[in-house]
Amino acid sequence: MKAKLKIILICSLTLMVGDFVLLILDLPFNLHAPIPLVPVRPLGILTGALIITVIIVALRKLKIHQPEISLVKYALWGTLMVCISEIFFQLIRQYVWYNLQIGESLVMYFHSLIVMSAFGFIISFLTAFQLKTRKTKQLVIMIIGFLIFFNILVRIFPTIFEQ
Repeated sequence: MKAKLKIILICSLTLMVGDFVLLILDLPFNLHAPIPLVPVRPLGILTGALIITVIIVALRKLKIHQPEISLVKYALWGTLMVCISEIFFQLIRQYVWYNLQIGESLVMYFHSLIVMSAFGFIISFLTAFQLKTRKTKQLVIMIIGFLIFFNILVRIFPTIFEQ
């Protein structure tokens, strides 16, 4: 149990520090600005890559310590890791970085917490599925299914992912 908790806390701290590094690098390099002709922001790509990398490393280490954990528990541990990181990152970020009214700050805080935790769950589930089953073909089908689902969701509710 101690090893599992240690892995989760170290990886949560790593995510939080990585988020702050990206936030600090955003100032001189303007990472939040979209890439021309593409609706993608470098900050989003780097944040996603950071989360994916840390989740893969954490779930592999968890599998070494407790290989009998179920797929859902792996996904929940990964989600908890992202959630812990986001709670502290957003608390510090909202307090230090932005000069917002309390209502705007709370909306931004909870929006970020919910979205990043959901992203963490999806990535954790897909990573745990691959680690537990080694069925890459089914994993690719699930990823395609997620992409189709989100594409339909965006077409039905065009403003759902805008801030």
